[in-house]
Amino acid sequence: HGQGTAWYVSTRLDAPSLGVVMRRVYADAGLTPTDLPDGVEVVTRRAAGERFTVAINHADQPAELPLPGTDLVTGTTNDGTLRLDGGAVAVVRAVDPDRPAPGH
Repeated sequence: HGQGTAWYVSTRLDAPSLGVVMRRVYADAGLTPTDLPDGVEVVTRRAAGERFTVAINHADQPAELPLPGTDLVTGTTNDGTLRLDGGAVAVVRAVDPDRPAPGH
């Protein structure tokens, strides 16, 4: 309806097949997918000069993400790599250079 594109998949795909479909979806939307470790989910929100990224490691093994900032769950600040234990959640706050705070 209107502008845009919708995708509909009417079956449950295995991981490799879903990857093929999602690469086409990303390309159609003009997005570049990130290479996340298996089992890691990441969502980012932006507001007034800050970026908040929620990372969830659904896997049992630890994962490392290129995610500088301060983890609001643990209070730990890293300068470039977030280590996320298996089953752990992090909420990382960082400066967002693409969206400066008003007045800056």
